Amino acid sequence: MPDPTTPGYEDVFLAVLSMDTYMRDSSDSIANLSNLKDQSALGNATIERDSTSFLINDQATGFFAQSYVDPNYGTIISYRGIPGLSLSEVLSPLNIARGAIDSTIQLAAQFYQQVTALSGATPFTANAIFTGHSEGGALAGIISSVYGKQAVVFDNTGFENVLSAIRSGVAADVPSTLTTFYGSVNPADDIPPIVENVRGFAVSGDIAALTRAFQNAPVATMTVGPTSPIGPIDRHNSTLTPILTYGYALVPSSNNWMDAASYFTGYLFSDPIAKALGITSAGGNDEAYFMRAEIAYSAIGTGTMPYGDTGIASLYADVGTLGDLLDDDSLTGLLDTAGKALGEIAVQFAGDQAAAANTNLSLAQGAFELDGSTLKVDLDPGEWTSTFQQADHSIARTTAVVGLGNFFNAVLSNIAVQMSSSDPTYSWTISNGAGFSAPLLKQLNEITQADIALSGGDLSAAGTPPVANDGTPGGALLVGGEGQGSITGSANGNDIIVGGSTVTTGDGNDIILAGGNPESVTVGKGNNLILADSAEMSVTLTYAGATGASGTTPGDDLVVGNSAGGDTFTFNGADKAAFTVVWGGSGDDTFDIKTTSSASSANVLLLTMSGVTASNITSLDMSALQSYVDKEFASYGSSAPMIVILNASSSDTLKYNGSVVSSPGVASSSYTFVSTTFLGDDGLRSRYKLV
Repeated sequence: MPDPTTPGYEDVFLAVLSMDTYMRDSSDSIANLSNLKDQSALGNATIERDSTSFLINDQATGFFAQSYVDPNYGTIISYRGIPGLSLSEVLSPLNIARGAIDSTIQLAAQFYQQVTALSGATPFTANAIFTGHSEGGALAGIISSVYGKQAVVFDNTGFENVLSAIRSGVAADVPSTLTTFYGSVNPADDIPPIVENVRGFAVSGDIAALTRAFQNAPVATMTVGPTSPIGPIDRHNSTLTPILTYGYALVPSSNNWMDAASYFTGYLFSDPIAKALGITSAGGNDEAYFMRAEIAYSAIGTGTMPYGDTGIASLYADVGTLGDLLDDDSLTGLLDTAGKALGEIAVQFAGDQAAAANTNLSLAQGAFELDGSTLKVDLDPGEWTSTFQQADHSIARTTAVVGLGNFFNAVLSNIAVQMSSSDPTYSWTISNGAGFSAPLLKQLNEITQADIALSGGDLSAAGTPPVANDGTPGGALLVGGEGQGSITGSANGNDIIVGGSTVTTGDGNDIILAGGNPESVTVGKGNNLILADSAEMSVTLTYAGATGASGTTPGDDLVVGNSAGGDTFTFNGADKAAFTVVWGGSGDDTFDIKTTSSASSANVLLLTMSGVTASNITSLDMSALQSYVDKEFASYGSSAPMIVILNASSSDTLKYNGSVVSSPGVASSSYTFVSTTFLGDDGLRSRYKLV
């Protein structure tokens, strides 16, 4: 990790200290940043005295400064800027920009003089460097120039007119100027303040840019991206500057993070992400403020590291990968618009590492990995400890990893162009304004890895995903191409599979959004939900038990068509089927029942159930329905129905081993009505016919 010998580290460390003075001057901030409590050092620097130790009524004037002693940089003086972020507060230092030698400048000089006096040095001979943010940066620029020292300033307000006023005062032997800055030392009239020792960093478009319009001291401008939602006042935030300085000063130019800046910088201001990490607001600052501070502190790479040293490194590793994807135009098709959700994941992972004060260097590589044409996202709860230490996120109906839910929604939104808002898939996943449905949310929160095909290629979830945070088997989110490529699920994880044309599940409880047309799905032993995501889908379901040595494939499978109808459902190896319920929608569907051989038979039940709609079919209580069928057909033994066609219509077609059994009219008014047990929200009456 970077240390004081690394070029650029000094700038980053000073950026952190320019932020640190804001925290030291606020009991609320120190209380909220609990890892700073009782710390006597940051990095290799010891935390020395602050301005309250020397000066009377300094805080009444809005002044605060902190001194540090570092073995590499000597004495460091950091001046705090204006703590508020309103327009009037940010622009209040205009008095300094106009050249007035006000009380804060005098206090800044007095503080430096008293700090150097403790070491027996003079302000001229002391080994010192200055820093500060906003007005604090202006003060650092003024005092460093007066005494011929170095300063690195951040988002500074203008200050060079003050230097002209001081120069004039020295030349005219103005007593107050001489006394304030030089004491008994009377510099020669031809020794002006030195602005050449000051350099700065500033976020492009920050609110103080106007005051720097005619500044001579060099300023490196840092971008937040051309379409970043961050406004001028937030761009001036002291917790943002160290994060961006790290990117400019320490991240290699081969890293394409700048191309992804618009995709992540805005999420550094996301309160939902910060709340997901368990961070709270305090002292008028929101949750995201403290998340940024923790990520910024993780830039310290040696000595005392209160928030570890992997958070900010992981951020730039991940957004660099995101930049590569954007450069290569890899986020297309189902991944179009998904880039910002990946930015959310990168920010939350960085915040998680910082909050946990992680120093595991392997995590500095980030949560993203490019493996050929596959993007892998690490969602192992063991590496998201701060996130999964929090309370049950299902209360808010959002995913624990905020960006995961938004990524899933982005993918679904690209599918949704093929769907009606009345479709089961749409209503179950996208249009629920209260958040994800409870079953889907639970499964999303148990996803522990995500594999994403970038060019519509094949995907395979190798091995078994890490265990979910609740101790249940974890699952994989597998996103394939739009109707292309093969996808193989994990061995026994509870997977969510989107896209592809050929899908093979493992033995977990999987959700499959059938994206190909036609789509072939081979199901394992779990309880699976197969959802058609476009009109006139053709889905072929093959049962793994059909090629096995024994009986049926255990588990329950619910197959849901498109509400517009016109779907074709083919059941291969139906004689080896798990208990399967298929709902085709409004009609014109074809159900083709195929057995493993002509000597085998499949048992199919046509069942009409009142109250079943597109909006509630996915909530069907499969266990209750299977219990009902088992009870009603107990006398049939092994001939009891295993495939249930639910609410078939008079326009549907039923085939058996390819031959038409009934077309149209698989439903008939002659079916016998029977009483049933209560089946959740799905109705109390049914009619059935055994085919």
